[in-house]
Amino acid sequence: MTFFLLAVAIMAASILFLHRIAIFFDCPIKYKPLILCAVMAFLVNFATLNISSFLTATHYAIILIFVLAASLGVTFYNARLLKKERLAASADIRGEPEAEETNETDADKTTVGKVDAIEATAEEAADEVEAAEANAEEATDEVEATGANAEEA
Repeated sequence: MTFFLLAVAIMAASILFLHRIAIFFDCPIKYKPLILCAVMAFLVNFATLNISSFLTATHYAIILIFVLAASLGVTFYNARLLKKERLAASADIRGEPEAEETNETDADKTTVGKVDAIEATAEEAADEVEAAEANAEEATDEVEATGANAEEA
């Protein structure tokens, strides 16, 4: 029991220390991957103890493979978290709303987008027709006014 308490205390201190060191060197590491790394260290330790209790060259190779696999997994997890954070920060800077989860499929979204575009185009065409009619009426009024001025003269 003492082993587990000491191991957890040392891991917690190491996580805090590593996080501060990473910030100092401008290489951000989030807490979640550090905690995952600590858990993976325990798993690798107990997995290698269960495989073989004798330290042979094969046992060292197995330990190395487990450690490399765990470190790659934790590294990719940290990279994914940092990328997600950067995307959210850039979206905030640009003022884009956060992506909301909806039940619409991609086909529904494209169909709705096409319908909206068609409706917008139809509205623009109707506005252009109204503007042309207004211009025609103004031209007719000007012609009538010119004709009235010519009669008066």
